[in-house]
Amino acid sequence: MTKRVVGTAMCWATVGVLVALTMKALAPSQEISNPWKLMDDSGKFGYVLGFMNASEQYQMMLKGIQSLPPDVIPKVIASTLDGYPIYVGGNLGVWKEKVDRFYQDPSNKDVHPVVAMQIVGLQLAGRPQAEIDRAIQSARKPRQ
Repeated sequence: MTKRVVGTAMCWATVGVLVALTMKALAPSQEISNPWKLMDDSGKFGYVLGFMNASEQYQMMLKGIQSLPPDVIPKVIASTLDGYPIYVGGNLGVWKEKVDRFYQDPSNKDVHPVVAMQIVGLQLAGRPQAEIDRAIQSARKPRQ
């Protein structure tokens, strides 16, 4: 199981590097703060699928760690899973539509797609609107 998780993680890391290099090649003279704007629908679906697959692997890894000593590790992991849920279900079209809708708000134009996906995941998981609003406000703060 561990080799499979590590292998899958390495695969997605490689995909991420290739996507990053491709995005850089598309716009070599500008900093890309939001690659979502540069993707066509096919790229967006690929991004959503990759995010969902990576999230599922992340969840499996964290759940596997829960059984390890010392006693504090499972408590920390459980708290993390509850505080930062990763919704891995749903239809790709729904995800893409919600991320597109998220970026229709000009205030979200510089939010990185990974963060946008996490916020959409909160919405799809049915988390409280106050929690979603806090995540959006935090995402809009300039990175330092």
